[in-house]
Amino acid sequence: MNAPDPDFIKQLMNGIHQELQLFQQLEQLLSAERSALEQRDVQTLTDLVKLKESALSQVEAQVRFRLQLFTERGMPTDEATLLDTMQQLPTKQKKLALKLWDNVSKSLEACHKSNEINARVTHRSQQKNQDMMAILRGGGEKTGLYSPTGKRSQQHNEPTRPAATA
Repeated sequence: MNAPDPDFIKQLMNGIHQELQLFQQLEQLLSAERSALEQRDVQTLTDLVKLKESALSQVEAQVRFRLQLFTERGMPTDEATLLDTMQQLPTKQKKLALKLWDNVSKSLEACHKSNEINARVTHRSQQKNQDMMAILRGGGEKTGLYSPTGKRSQQHNEPTRPAATA
């Protein structure tokens, strides 16, 4: 494989740097989202959803740009080709490029983890809301103590009997 074209490398590195910035922005948004979820701040959550959608659109555009750089040169668009291209750079530039890509990978992983945590927080909140709604609707049979009318439920209406003594 020939040495990479300097213009290609410049565009590639600028694009990857922008990807890193976008993923870091997304990490911050996900952190803010978690706080808003825990505080049940609906307005902040609404605002954050819009910001996340925008950030994700920008990430997608940036990734498409990077893939297009490779496609235009007839190169595969996989990570192995990206890393191979970086390995062909002069030592100093190669170290910077590999470090940059490593940071992108770590930031992406952090976004995945934060998103999973937020999904669990959301699920837990939904479960609590469903439980509360069931109680309010009179379907609070989980406790089994009272009926919807406030009377003791059938399972707790049986008279208690003293324990048998020997």
